[in-house]
Amino acid sequence: MRYYLYDAAAKKPLGPFSVDDLKKQPGYTAACFVAREGDSKWYHPAQSPELSPAVPPAPPSVPGAPAAVAAAATPAVASAAPEANLPPSKVLAGPWKRFCSCFLDSILLFCVVMALLLCRFGGPALSNSNMNVTRIGGWLVSIIYYVVLQSRIGGGQSLGQRPIKIRVVGRSGEPLSVGMSLLRYAVMPLAMMALGASLVLLPHNEGNVAMMFGGIIFLSVANPYLMLFNRNTGQAIYDVISGAYVVCEGREKNAAALPAIWSVHWALLLALLLLCVLGAYGFVSLLRNVSHVPLEQLFMKAAAAQS
Repeated sequence: MRYYLYDAAAKKPLGPFSVDDLKKQPGYTAACFVAREGDSKWYHPAQSPELSPAVPPAPPSVPGAPAAVAAAATPAVASAAPEANLPPSKVLAGPWKRFCSCFLDSILLFCVVMALLLCRFGGPALSNSNMNVTRIGGWLVSIIYYVVLQSRIGGGQSLGQRPIKIRVVGRSGEPLSVGMSLLRYAVMPLAMMALGASLVLLPHNEGNVAMMFGGIIFLSVANPYLMLFNRNTGQAIYDVISGAYVVCEGREKNAAALPAIWSVHWALLLALLLLCVLGAYGFVSLLRNVSHVPLEQLFMKAAAAQS
């Protein structure tokens, strides 16, 4: 059996430790708080049959000294059971909270971008000739919005996250730096752009096209899968790369005690990637056989239709 020891000075749990290692910790006294691994309840060591036989006494007060001096000489301990070592479900923002905050942010960004474009172009802002400007402008506004607000500058919270009371933090419980926040936001669009660029730079054979479409499908499915089923950390791919966690407000320091992602998830994601690529390869082969047209001509026709 292993235990966490609550560090009252740092206001966070330490460990977990074995019983022998726990008893060697400097802060382990009769007045400290401990919690069994997997249990959210905190108690004094004397309340545990496994720990009570060898509980060191609380530090004595200084003899003959005034109360204030004695209190200063006695190490501080928690006066009440700390709200730490909570299970991940009590620390992490659930997928529905994240979805709701994203929905609120999307509405706000849409209104801001449309207002800016209408002020700049007037009615023709939504015309085909200005559509590329609209897309680029919306992307730039989104970058500034998310990167700044979800970093240390904005306290790790976008405007949509504030009423939901969730926050983006690092492992230490502090908001991300601007650089890591930029990495978190940009990694998925950059991956999608790289896959799209491969369609232009590489030959249009079945293997290359299948890799591109399979990769896009995989990235579209992998992040929702991790947010829904990765119960240990709640991290999507971009969270893992940037070391970010989306936690409930007031539980930021608990991020340090979260367990690692279950290794089975990585095996399942690898299987999902292979399935997406093979499925895309089968679809592209079927499309070529049914249309009796080389892939190069199919993509040229698709590009001409879009233009």
